[in-house]
Amino acid sequence: MPDLSPQQFSPEIQRSLEQPAHPGLGPEPGTTEVAPGRVRLYHYTKDEESLESIKLEGISQERAVGESYGEPNAVWASARQPLWSKPFVEFHASPEEMNIGSESTPENLEARQADVTMRGSVGPEKIVAHNQPWHHTTRSILTREDMRADLDAGEYDDMADAPGDLGRSIREAKAASRAGPTYF
Repeated sequence: MPDLSPQQFSPEIQRSLEQPAHPGLGPEPGTTEVAPGRVRLYHYTKDEESLESIKLEGISQERAVGESYGEPNAVWASARQPLWSKPFVEFHASPEEMNIGSESTPENLEARQADVTMRGSVGPEKIVAHNQPWHHTTRSILTREDMRADLDAGEYDDMADAPGDLGRSIREAKAASRAGPTYF
């Protein structure tokens, strides 16, 4: 497996890995500091509209849909970093804030990549990152020198109008690249 540590990249790329590549992207999943006694958790949401609601109101237990999966209506979360197929939020919690998971230590929950349920809603102040499927591709384009050069040369222009996440990734990366160092 190749070394992906920030030190292998140019100073510009190192800065982009340390800061959001684009103001709308926020921090890379799994990179925010976790206070002692707390565990990093992720919660999927169904669509961009729900993600916008979560940004304002947090994750509401009243809107939980566990019953549709044959599970209790609770705020479910996981210590496993999600795939990029759906929008998700990242937050930190202590075991005392959980029902399922309350008997474990944060280290054990993370090591097992455990699924947990929360004891109620998660307020917006506890959420540290919001992620959409297009964020991953946009970050990849902006942090890889070869892809960034291709982007600036117009190599991906024909894909900018593609439907869905790919087209949006290209458009967002082009906007960030045009803005220059202010995004880094």
